[in-house]
Amino acid sequence: PRQRFASFAIPDPEWGEKLLLACDGTMDATMIRDALKEHFGPHAVPKEIYFGEDIPLLGIGKPDRRTLRTKFERLDS
Repeated sequence: PRQRFASFAIPDPEWGEKLLLACDGTMDATMIRDALKEHFGPHAVPKEIYFGEDIPLLGIGKPDRRTLRTKFERLDS
């Protein structure tokens, strides 16, 4: 089965926002970070990666980033 990923940001007192990544499976976090850095640059590397997360979807099948942001804002505080 294919794994799904969703990137999203939550507020950060130092940077304004910080980039996070949720994945509905398990993978090597270092491999993900290295691939993102190589293809998109260091600014695209998430500060945190959460595995085993159910990726909420909107009615049109896109990731529901608002729901992810709300969930992880609570965990980060």
